[in-house]
Amino acid sequence: MALLSTTVERMKTLVEDKDRLLGQKNFLTEELQHRVRNNLQLVYGMLSKQLGETGDAVGQRGIKAIARRVRTLAQVYDYLDTGEMPRAADFGSYLESLCRNIEQAENDPERGVTLVCDSHPLVLDLDAVTALGIVASELITNCYDHAFPRRRGAINVSLGRASESTDVAIMTIRDDGIGFTPVVRGKRQGIGLVLRLIEQVRGTSEFRSDGGASWIVRFRAEAANVEPRAPGSSPRD
Repeated sequence: MALLSTTVERMKTLVEDKDRLLGQKNFLTEELQHRVRNNLQLVYGMLSKQLGETGDAVGQRGIKAIARRVRTLAQVYDYLDTGEMPRAADFGSYLESLCRNIEQAENDPERGVTLVCDSHPLVLDLDAVTALGIVASELITNCYDHAFPRRRGAINVSLGRASESTDVAIMTIRDDGIGFTPVVRGKRQGIGLVLRLIEQVRGTSEFRSDGGASWIVRFRAEAANVEPRAPGSSPRD
């Protein structure tokens, strides 16, 4: 009996130690997420200030592009807003949130450009969510910047599986603007960055310019073997 009692006490101690270490890990993870998010927002604020102080048009475009990517990364942390670092998230829900934020940032009643997002739930690895989020942000913003000079128009974003029997997902970003021919200037700029990120998630892209412009991005909808974390109800201060 004495040996059994000692064994039970040791097991209780081990469980308590495990719970304590897990609590410390979660606290440190939450603190790391909080700091990264705040630092990204700080960088975005600095870039926005620099944008207002830059008179050169080329310099403004470059700063605006970098600021947009930083803002997109910060929105990933806003969307997750959880005490644990997840390995997967619902990209469909995140894409809708991203579209709302872009629409608010680009809203100009005089232009009359509408943005509609129709996305279905799709659990992806967090790295894929981040990469595809930047892809969507780049392409949607390009629509606002170039598709509608002095006219109204519409941007439509959709996400879903190609069919119920496949694990291929399709993200389409389409506008009814003037159309354009994409030019790849480099792997780190504009369309070059988009193509590089699509390659990173082992996806493919197709561009069409007929009555507007359309990007069709196909990728494997390989859900991680974990449940996605539910996003927080509001971002941290």
